[in-house]
Amino acid sequence: MVTELIQRIPPVPPVNPFEEDKLADRVARHNLKTYGESYDPVELKEWIRGMKNIFAMFEVPEENRENIRTFYLTGEVDI
Repeated sequence: MVTELIQRIPPVPPVNPFEEDKLADRVARHNLKTYGESYDPVELKEWIRGMKNIFAMFEVPEENRENIRTFYLTGEVDI
């Protein structure tokens, strides 16, 4: 009887690691450059381009982008 009951239990579907993975953690694994206290427009442009590329690759929703960007700013930055 126990064997019959065990056979009726449906198998557990495999877990997709990206479903449980947080978006910010996936972005962080790409070692993005930080930007801070530099007033070099070329450096700022490269930083922005890198962020846009990652956001596009992971299809980061607009409402999450600002929070992720702040992790990659260092010091007091006025951009």
